[in-house]
Amino acid sequence: MHYLQKYILDRLRFEQPLSYSAMLPDNVESSLFQYHLKLLQKDGLVEKQGRGIYALTHEGQAALEYMSIGRTTQVRMPKVITYTLLTHKGQALLLRKQKEPYRNLLELIGGKLHFGESAEHAAQRDVHEKSGLSIPLPVLAGVANVMILQQGKPLTHMIVYVHTRELAALPQELPVTVQFYPTDSLAGRDDLAPTTLPLLNAIAARGKTPFVLTLNVEL
Repeated sequence: MHYLQKYILDRLRFEQPLSYSAMLPDNVESSLFQYHLKLLQKDGLVEKQGRGIYALTHEGQAALEYMSIGRTTQVRMPKVITYTLLTHKGQALLLRKQKEPYRNLLELIGGKLHFGESAEHAAQRDVHEKSGLSIPLPVLAGVANVMILQQGKPLTHMIVYVHTRELAALPQELPVTVQFYPTDSLAGRDDLAPTTLPLLNAIAARGKTPFVLTLNVEL
């Protein structure tokens, strides 16, 4: 994004609506400034509200959520995902991942939150998409700040909402990628994703309130 476009968005971030003359910086040609203002209007980020009066659109306000003041590029944000532990009489339903990271390793069923979606509904949706099971809204067990590192540098950063739900009965059919495993045997397995056992332990050790966990994992 051109610095003049970001300048306009930052001005409107703090005060809007603003007139063209109030936004025009000193020592910037009016034609150049007007060109970039029109580009913002074309992109749907700024709208003209009256004669020479401008304000952010909904899309413009949303775009600024990912831009720091003074920066012309978006800031990388952690992924927000859910993990859900489904259990039945001492057994846990785990997913064998089909893609990196942790391909062929076992982890809790999870996925990204969609914009505007609650963590509980995202967990419910991901469980259905990956296992075919329709479950009631799961219970929040805790929140984890997970950093996956490669040679000491962040590769993936996730904010994870961890949920649980006890199933009344074992499902009759499941996809080949998901399977129940006895929870008391998981600690000895060598095919668990690095995040799986720490999250299972946090779930087991939690009290009456959801846990909060920071987890750094080196690939």
